[in-house]
Amino acid sequence: MTFKDINEKINYIYLGSMIVCGSIVGIWTSTANRFNFSEMVLIIIGGVAIGYGIGLVVNVILKKLELKNSITKKNNPKT
Repeated sequence: MTFKDINEKINYIYLGSMIVCGSIVGIWTSTANRFNFSEMVLIIIGGVAIGYGIGLVVNVILKKLELKNSITKKNNPKT
C-alpha cells in the first residue's frame, strides 16, 4: 500500500464523519423549529467540527491497530 493510498483513506474517514455529523445536526436543527438561520449555521458548523474530531479519533485508533499488526507480523513470520 502506497503513501498516497493511505492518505486517501484518511481523507475519506475525515470527510465521511464530517458529512454524517453535519447532516445529523442539520436535520435536527431544521426539525426543531426553534432556531433562527444564523444559529442553525453555527450549530451545523459545530457538528462538522465534531465530525472532524471523531474522524481524528478513528484515524488514531486505526493507526495503532495497524502498527500493532505490523509488529506482530514482523515478530511471527510464517514459514
